[in-house]
Amino acid sequence: MRRFEMKDETSNKYWEIALDAKTVSVHFGRIGTDGQVKAKVHPSTATARAEHDKLIAEKLAKGYREVGSETKTKETKSALDLVPALFAQFEALTKKAKSVAIWQGKITFPKGAIDKWRSRAIRYSEEKVGDRLDRLARELADGRRFMDLHVTGDVVEIRGWDWLDEWESFDSELDGLLETAAKLGAKGKVGTHGRFVHSGAKWVTRDLRNGKVDIDEGQEWNEKKAAAALATIRPARDEWLAKHPATRRRIEHTRLHGYIDRDGHEVSEPRFTRTYGFSEGLAVVFEDWRPSYVNREGSIALAGNWQDADSFARGMAPVAIEDTAHWGYVDRNGETKIAPVFEAATPFHQPVAVVLVHGGRHRWITQSGELVGDPFDYYQHDPRSGFFEGRAWIYDHEKTSLGCFDEQARPAFARRFHTVMPFSEGLSAVWEVGGSKWGYIDRTGNTVIPPSFDEAYGFAEGVAVVRIGKEHRLIDPRGKLVSAPFASDGMCSKTVSEGRLPVPGKGGVGFIDKGGELVIRPRYQQAAGFFEGRAAVAIRAKGKAPGAVVWGHIDADGEWVVRPTYDSTNRFVEGRAPVQLGRRWGFIGPDGALVVEPRYRHVQHAFIEGRAWVEVP
Repeated sequence: MRRFEMKDETSNKYWEIALDAKTVSVHFGRIGTDGQVKAKVHPSTATARAEHDKLIAEKLAKGYREVGSETKTKETKSALDLVPALFAQFEALTKKAKSVAIWQGKITFPKGAIDKWRSRAIRYSEEKVGDRLDRLARELADGRRFMDLHVTGDVVEIRGWDWLDEWESFDSELDGLLETAAKLGAKGKVGTHGRFVHSGAKWVTRDLRNGKVDIDEGQEWNEKKAAAALATIRPARDEWLAKHPATRRRIEHTRLHGYIDRDGHEVSEPRFTRTYGFSEGLAVVFEDWRPSYVNREGSIALAGNWQDADSFARGMAPVAIEDTAHWGYVDRNGETKIAPVFEAATPFHQPVAVVLVHGGRHRWITQSGELVGDPFDYYQHDPRSGFFEGRAWIYDHEKTSLGCFDEQARPAFARRFHTVMPFSEGLSAVWEVGGSKWGYIDRTGNTVIPPSFDEAYGFAEGVAVVRIGKEHRLIDPRGKLVSAPFASDGMCSKTVSEGRLPVPGKGGVGFIDKGGELVIRPRYQQAAGFFEGRAAVAIRAKGKAPGAVVWGHIDADGEWVVRPTYDSTNRFVEGRAPVQLGRRWGFIGPDGALVVEPRYRHVQHAFIEGRAWVEVP
């Protein structure tokens, strides 16, 4: 698992990617939230690797920086602890678990075909149907999932329920079982009834028709169907929970968040269901799924009749009023400063913020509540839409080109471009409309470096990475080549950090300096950029599965300061770096000594204002 982050005045996001044989999984969202997971199974390992590398390259081109390995794909799925159950029948059981999925269905096989079904191989998998069913049965016995399979003659009935961190994997496993059933001419239907999220639920129905599985995803919640599905499985559910008291306790008493300081001392007991990082001395928390703000001492400092809330910036914060779900802005006393009339709103990291007005159009708004500028398309997860060095790139509403705006929402210059990179060190890499190469412009829109590159990235510490043909080079702000050619790929950063840039070479990944000279020889399986004098690097793990790695940190000379013993780690921020051992996370100091023993299920991967949230196991 590799992790990339985009942090600036307007963005505070992460993006993670994992490659497991033919499956590419991505996990993304705002830092401090659980985010979203998406996965795709490819026809071959080669196409999966190509997609993996392409996605990384796209993120790097948008300005993301790699910050180290995060976690394994399976555990990433369990990071999606988003919301409570939406039904009274599940309220007591799932108040601390986040979501519930229900599935039920029936498959009618031709006579004698069930044994053939068990012997069939599953597409894109090393397992046969029987192997998968046996594995699911073992997981059921271990209390890791609930699934009820009944076989009567030639009929298989599937009934079950699970939490959000399990149903995603079960959905893909269920698809494999149904695909092989369809090939045998089985008749029947299996429905996944309810993917419960904070703002609603999604219904997914799987039908076996004409030798294939048709998947129909709906968007609306159906209370009658949900109640019927719950009633069907309730007896089996209660019997199963009675046999697994540890699982019941886990649901009812865990997965709560609190805050610790840099020394690992608890400043807020774990009692929140969701937490964000600190901003201007306050952090958004959710307790019983209602948002409020805590101070650095962990006490509730501000609360209101809100459904959702975001971070403070410039003394104001966007909040969604519970009764209407419309967004407005409040000050640090909780007083309304901008009326809640918007469909969405973002913090005032600059003199203007972005709001979504009725009709699906985005506008800029000032702190006095005045809408300024023309409507535009805005993508919260696109770093170009945020302000960098007083400039933001915004698509016109027809999405044909990008224009540049200043902090007062005025056009910075008239020129528009097909695609761009955010401004850094006074320059922005741009691709002209109708052009074929990348060049660089300054903050007034004047061309500083003519278009001549096949790829171009942002400047950092006086240099930028560009590609000419198959060769990568470093250039200075005048466009002069300042390094010899070097290798680079989607596995490595495209931005110099603290005078070093990770690059692949014979023997692994090493580091070059700003002149392109090799300063740390290639010997690592993976490497991230330097932060606070340390870089996270990985080497092969001896005695573990092929491809397994262990992580540590090196200094600018390539010497170990944190021995490679961890399953995952991240960059140093405020003198602390998160580390993972097994399924638990803790923090280390710059000398590698454990400051916080690995005992948490998840942690915020960077201290902000001396605080980090943690989630109890």
